[in-house]
Amino acid sequence: MQNESTSHAFAKSCDAPLEMTLQDHFVLESLYFEVATTIYFRELYGEQRGVFVGDLQKYSAWVAEIVFGCDYGKDWYRENKDYLIPDIVPFLDEHLETGGHRNYLESVDALEERIRQRLEPQQ
Repeated sequence: MQNESTSHAFAKSCDAPLEMTLQDHFVLESLYFEVATTIYFRELYGEQRGVFVGDLQKYSAWVAEIVFGCDYGKDWYRENKDYLIPDIVPFLDEHLETGGHRNYLESVDALEERIRQRLEPQQ
């Protein structure tokens, strides 16, 4: 998310998914698989080494909120979940299908509202 092409493709997937280029789709394909595998294996590695107790449910909630938080991400997940690490799929299903979490766009809206309230003069 820190480079321009990834953040651009991610923002476009939330704001205007029908305007995405093939390059945007490739960028997000890479991002989604990287997040779903790299962070999972980092959690597993840390747990196996006794660094911390892994929590796939907590990890999955974060992935659901941030990475798959907009409709494009949810649709991508539904199309590709059979290719993800099976250990995380039930947790992602739970978070994405129940809708019991605040997604990334809602988090951004809440942050903007908080800033607006702080900066706008009180009436």
